Amino acid sequence: MGLILLLPLFKFSKTLGELYAYSRRILIGLGLSCIGDILLIWPSYFTHGMMAFGAAQIMYTAAFGFRPFNAPLGAVLYLLAASGLYVLMPGLHGVLVAGVPIYTALLITMAWRAMARVQLFEELWTWTKLCSCVGAFFFVISDSLIGFHQFYHPIPHSQALIMLTYYAAQLGISLSVVDCKASYQRTERERAEEAARIAEEKNAIKDAMDLKYNKAVPSTPMSISGRG
Repeated sequence: MGLILLLPLFKFSKTLGELYAYSRRILIGLGLSCIGDILLIWPSYFTHGMMAFGAAQIMYTAAFGFRPFNAPLGAVLYLLAASGLYVLMPGLHGVLVAGVPIYTALLITMAWRAMARVQLFEELWTWTKLCSCVGAFFFVISDSLIGFHQFYHPIPHSQALIMLTYYAAQLGISLSVVDCKASYQRTERERAEEAARIAEEKNAIKDAMDLKYNKAVPSTPMSISGRG
């Protein structure tokens, strides 16, 4: 886990400005994941570890953002998650009855936002966005393995499968910081273009209204008077 932290840590150390907000959020998410790893060593701290990972998912989601939105993708992912929860709920007891669904919602939201960033046919597509998407996918797989192993039915070689997919997930998410500067610049350019487009539309509407008003109100001829 320490090696995975090096990529965003290097970015984080360069500046605390808005430019590297993405890297900071990923770094905080990785740090919270480390805390979750430590807590999960002891079964009695399973709930606390889940809370740490839930906070990590919030930070990852904040890093990925909500543009583009891609509501259909979110609907599909939430539906699949609900189906999985339906299977797991009979095996949940105590605080986990509420905790697991809440964590699942945070996890699926993170995965949705990571996957929504990948637009293969768009000009601004990057391989690092694909890394975050793949990382999020493996995160869902890893946590699903934990859930089904713990609360439904033991899975053979579960520990190896869980750790393999988990580290693949964190590595993919960590690699996504490589183009954070380029992503920031693209975002700023998109915002500027959007602001310019809105301003142009407002000016066009204003000109149209002025033209309509001028046509509706005829001009009054001015009287010319000379000196007597």
